[in-house]
Amino acid sequence: MSDGAGADVQARVDALLEEFVESGAESGLQVAVHRGGEPVVDACAGMADASDGRPLRPDTLIHSFSLGKGFTATLVHGLAERGLLDYDTRSPITGPSSAPTARNAPRYATR
Repeated sequence: MSDGAGADVQARVDALLEEFVESGAESGLQVAVHRGGEPVVDACAGMADASDGRPLRPDTLIHSFSLGKGFTATLVHGLAERGLLDYDTRSPITGPSSAPTARNAPRYATR
């Protein structure tokens, strides 16, 4: 992506975020997009905390609660579909013998 195209995408995302905030649909939000390890978009708009008027900035920590679960599941299935991950691969974080796999991981009900 050329610098001009990247600037255009950044400007379009900035305008869209401002539109969401101005409409009242969101009080504050942030979008970051990387392509090939390089930042393409880094945008934020609105308030981090409306009660004290603190603006949302790129370094503002945002509680995502359970949002990561769906993202992680989508990522795992996408990698498995491409043959880059096997559902029986053990997680290197917890160790080879006790690590859950995608097949034997605990199941959680979602609503």
